[in-house]
Amino acid sequence: MNTRTSFITLDTRQITSTEATTANSQARHMRETDLNEYGKSGYELRSTIVVPQEDGIVIVDTLARTQEMI
Repeated sequence: MNTRTSFITLDTRQITSTEATTANSQARHMRETDLNEYGKSGYELRSTIVVPQEDGIVIVDTLARTQEMI
């Protein structure tokens, strides 16, 4: 039995300025939506890391899906 694993990453930017509050909220909502949609397609969240930036952070989610090949 052969299997194939597919990986994808999602990047979500969060900026520390007070003017970015709405944009940050929208980005987090999109992240949640994306994670749920990929979950429905069989992807599992494998890791989440937070990368510091000068003006905020980037959240990097790694998802994977393993399928049996015929």
